[in-house]
Amino acid sequence: EAVAHHAMIVLAGRVTADAPEAAIALRVAPVFSVTCWLVELIDKTIDGRYRVLRRLGAGGMGEVYRARDEKLGRQVALKVLRPEDARDADRLRRFEREAFSASALNHPNIVTIYSVEEDAGTHFLTMELVEGKSLIKVIPRGGLPLSRFFQIAIPLTEAVSAAHEKGITHRDLKPGNVMVTEED
Repeated sequence: EAVAHHAMIVLAGRVTADAPEAAIALRVAPVFSVTCWLVELIDKTIDGRYRVLRRLGAGGMGEVYRARDEKLGRQVALKVLRPEDARDADRLRRFEREAFSASALNHPNIVTIYSVEEDAGTHFLTMELVEGKSLIKVIPRGGLPLSRFFQIAIPLTEAVSAAHEKGITHRDLKPGNVMVTEED
């Protein structure tokens, strides 16, 4: 069954005061609440390759970090599985299934998963780094104007539809897991 446990949909686009009608695209990436169980990874190198720069957030099974891939000279996101979850065979399988499911998606609105890895007992996946704000922070108190709503909703539904066509069901789609970013 190709179900991504924490497949995260990220909304990308350029929205400025000068260009409110800018195009929107989606990316899959994590947006999480705050925990601090792996703070010791900051400024460390994982797998001899990924220099951890800062923590981006945390979720049900792990933490997400901004890292520099020293081999390819680019910044990436690392989703690191909690140590206690890595010791649980079912959770470890779910983490790996999530990565394999998401990596099967090839869509301009879905983030690229680069790899699933393990280094000295630390299980992690590497993915495209997508910057932005969660949709929950973008939606004003009174809601979005209808035109802006459609700018966001149409690409979001296209990304979810692409996942569904591959048999992948997003199990935690909510404004906190949708990110609006500026497009180049």
